Amino acid sequence: MKQYPNPENPYPLDNYKRLVFLKNIIKNPNIIVGDFTYYDDFDNPQNFEKNVLYHFDFIGDKLFIGKFCAIASDVKFVMNGGNHPLNFFTTYPFTIFGHSWQDKMSVEETSKGDTVIGNDVWLGYSALIMTGIQIGDGAIIATNAVVTKNVEPYTKYLDKNKRYCEVSRGDGSREQGEGLQLTYISSLQFILFMSDHLL
Repeated sequence: MKQYPNPENPYPLDNYKRLVFLKNIIKNPNIIVGDFTYYDDFDNPQNFEKNVLYHFDFIGDKLFIGKFCAIASDVKFVMNGGNHPLNFFTTYPFTIFGHSWQDKMSVEETSKGDTVIGNDVWLGYSALIMTGIQIGDGAIIATNAVVTKNVEPYTKYLDKNKRYCEVSRGDGSREQGEGLQLTYISSLQFILFMSDHLL
């Protein structure tokens, strides 16, 4: 008998339809979500894909979200379709309209790559994750944060100017700084990935 929730159950909380195990409601094959990651929405969790902005099939970029993530209502992801060329004579995206404009510039030149959210990440209410960002395992993204640069594992991201790390050591003490020692982070990552064998 399983001692943990069924990751295939879209609604893991009885009589509560605002929260879903996210991978079970995703229809877009370019959004890949790990087990037990949940999304809570004030109106309807089916809204999640509406919050993945400018995610056009012809660009082909992907949004990867790891396992055991907590995603609050109104979190948004800006994908590569929102980028415009900055090294051309205009920012107008001629290429996407085809016809004789088809080969005037490359869509790939505006791509910043896939967006990758690690395991055990908490994305606070109304956070905005910009194009091609990578957020490391165990990171916390504050409410209303606009994430414009990659976030290291096990750090808190408040906004683009104020970033710090504060981690409980289990003895009531806390450590602050730009990052944790590699050995400590490696241990946390090992425990997280070993959960595959424990579940």
